[in-house]
Amino acid sequence: MDKVKNGREYWLDALRGLAMIFVIAGHSGLPMQVSNVIYFFHMPLFFFISGYLEKSKNDSFKTVLIKRGKRLIYPYFVYGSMIVIYNTIYYYRTTNDVARGILKRIVALIYGNFIFENNYAYIGTLWFLVASFGVSILFYWFHQTKSKWKYSVCIILVGFTETWLERKLHFRLPWCFDIAMVAFSFSAAGYFFKAYTSKVSNGEIRIWKGIILGILGVLMGCLNTQYMIAKNYTLIRTDMLYLNWGYIPLFLFSGISIAVSFSIISKFIFSKHRILILESIGRNSLTIMVVHLYIIQIVSRILGKTNIPAKSWLVFLIGLVISIFVSRVIEKYFPYLND
Repeated sequence: MDKVKNGREYWLDALRGLAMIFVIAGHSGLPMQVSNVIYFFHMPLFFFISGYLEKSKNDSFKTVLIKRGKRLIYPYFVYGSMIVIYNTIYYYRTTNDVARGILKRIVALIYGNFIFENNYAYIGTLWFLVASFGVSILFYWFHQTKSKWKYSVCIILVGFTETWLERKLHFRLPWCFDIAMVAFSFSAAGYFFKAYTSKVSNGEIRIWKGIILGILGVLMGCLNTQYMIAKNYTLIRTDMLYLNWGYIPLFLFSGISIAVSFSIISKFIFSKHRILILESIGRNSLTIMVVHLYIIQIVSRILGKTNIPAKSWLVFLIGLVISIFVSRVIEKYFPYLND
């Protein structure tokens, strides 16, 4: 029996918390063999969950803009402004051109995607918020169409074609709409997965099926890594921000299979046994998504001066604990940052 209160499925909070832990691990400089596997699925899993939770079927376009704007765009600019200030202070010692640095960060924040040499250094993980907003817009039109499968396939094909052109032309769409079209594939998978599970009994979705899907997804991800090595990719890992897919069918199969796997296993476990810390991380995932990168940056800088073994794992653990603490503080004392 699923534990549900006020329409909230706690196992989904726990799953999102687990996904957030993987994101922090992926950014902590862990050994490449570990981080590459995490990159197979950590962001696809987040978009998959958002598709599973998609409930805007009866909303007008204006309502979608207002709801998602409040949830995603408001914190994007609030946290983005703080990040501009933080980065300006952090890099103060590395350049004398402070005024130009501030201007580039403001422009990067407004554009919401790569416009300079490396926007990741300017807006960090905020790209996820604007990409999610783009997915919400795509879902509005998704609900207006009669053939949702055809619409989904069309968006996915256009998305991958457009991102291929972008890499050739060295141009990116504003507000990460290029990523949104690709991310829609995982969100649509989450939506269809929920539709499927609502029609079958829990007994038909057994945990062993989830385990097999997960193993297959990891194997396909490993094959994709070998493909990138064979084709002399500069970045040997899948990365949604950098539009680095490798072999697209393997990228999609790997991400969706692992996302479905985690969903099946998490529902089986967390519907019966609540893990409150995971649920808390899941509920505060937006805040943690934004702040953890800079916490890890500071922790790495401090530990970088030591000779502690397994340093990256320690960075991950300390970064995780501090990120959870900071999210709790923001939730309690500064809730307006998210609302």
